[in-house]
This record gives sequence, C-alpha cells and structure tokens, in this order.
Amino acid sequence: LSLYLSVSEETVYKAINRDFSLGLDDTYSQREKVSVIPQKEGKRLFRKEEESEPWDIRYTSRKWGIWKIDREFWYDGGGISVKTLNLFNVLPATHYWLRNSKTEVGFIASEESPTYIYLPDKSLDIKGYKRKVYNPFKQEGKWHNSLPNTACLALHTLPTYGDTLLIQTSLKDTMTCFELFKDEDIWNVDLFSESKFLSNELFLTLQRRFKRIIIFGDNDSTGIRQATQFSQENGIKYTHFPVEYDEKDPYGMVRSKGQDFTKRLILKLINELK
Repeated sequence: LSLYLSVSEETVYKAINRDFSLGLDDTYSQREKVSVIPQKEGKRLFRKEEESEPWDIRYTSRKWGIWKIDREFWYDGGGISVKTLNLFNVLPATHYWLRNSKTEVGFIASEESPTYIYLPDKSLDIKGYKRKVYNPFKQEGKWHNSLPNTACLALHTLPTYGDTLLIQTSLKDTMTCFELFKDEDIWNVDLFSESKFLSNELFLTLQRRFKRIIIFGDNDSTGIRQATQFSQENGIKYTHFPVEYDEKDPYGMVRSKGQDFTKRLILKLINELK
C-alpha cells in the first residue's frame, strides 16, 4: 500500500488502525524505514555512518521488453539477447530495496533510469539475498553489490574443458563476448570488480580446464594498470583494445563498431599473444 499510494508506511499503519477501529498503539514502532522514491533521484534516502551490517538486496522484477530501453541498451548496444541475459541470471526490475535489521532504502526504476539485477547462479551456493544491482544511467549509485568478493557470476556457463578463457572486467562484457564467440572455443568469465582478481582456488581450477587464460582489460589507465598487475601476479598474459580507440571495453566497441569488427579485433589481439 505504501508503494502503491506513494505514502509512508507509517501513514498506512495509522490509516488502517483508524479505519478499522483496531485501537492499536498509534506509534509506528517497527524498524526504521523510508518510503520508496524514483531512482532517478540517485540518492540513498537513509544512512547511518556507524552501521557496518551488510545489506540484503530485495527486488521486484518485470518481464523483458516491456520497456524499449531493454532492447536499446542490451541488444542494440552490445548484441546481448534476452536468452543470454536469462542464461546469465540478469533480470529487469521495477523496484529494489537495500535492507538490514535497522534500515531499508528503496528505489523505483523507470524507463529513463532502468535497473537490472544480477543474480548468482544456484551452483555458486550463495546464501541469502545477495545480488548485484546495476543502474546503467546513474552517475552516483550505479552499482549496489552485496555478493561475496569471490563471486564469479559467469562460472556456470563455462565448459568442463576448453581452449581459451578471457577474463573480463564485468559481466556485461562477458555477455557481449559470449555472443561474439558462440561458434568458437573461446570462453569468458567475469571478475567481481576491476580491482579484484579471481580467488586463488578458482584460478588454479580454471588453469587445469583451459589451455590458455588471458586477461582482457579496459584500455584506460586504471584498466591497463590492473591488467598488468594481475598478469604479473598470476603468470598469464593480458591484452586490451588499442588506446587510440575511444571505446575501452567489448560492450562499448560493439555499440560503436558492431559485432563483426569487434570480434575480428579481439581475435587479432589474442592471437598476437601466441
């Protein structure tokens, strides 16, 4: 009711108490909450600096394609189909909440400022409401992530054994390259973040499963620095798009130059490492 009527939960509580003559305490004594706002505001509504309790992330999903931005952003932008989004457990949302035992922060998505939820695959055995929220058009609050920093969301899409594994810096780039190399023995996996490499246990397992592993970093200064560091620490090669290109990652390159051009360029870059 609070969400539907765009009023606070306290207002709803008091109205029900009054209209049904329940005679309850008129004090709204449940945990501190705030009403939900359109996420285009780009703000957290409630914050306590001293809190260190991790957030749970709840959401309300919707069907793909109800908003035209779905196709524009994913398929027209990166060549990523709904089938692939479903395979990688990505869902569109109408609302999401960040919640712990004391506080709840809510946001409403819109076609102008959509929200997408990255869910961990069941095979990862991650307990609780641990997800990743992606708000692609927001500057502040683009990401909310409650997943453990060892989470690798694309792991379930990999074959038991393969030739080449590209380590991408995001799930969006992983899905972009999944579409590019469907007919190749080239696979892709995501990092938790650009600055966090795969766990040592997972990396050693992947080394036994793939003939070669290559880090595909962004072509900006941060991406090159991190890829260089990961390469040196783990004894594997890395590559990235030439710095003269404005697009720093596979998704951006597909959006700018198309799938055929991007595929040929990536193949050229990784084959030069042999």
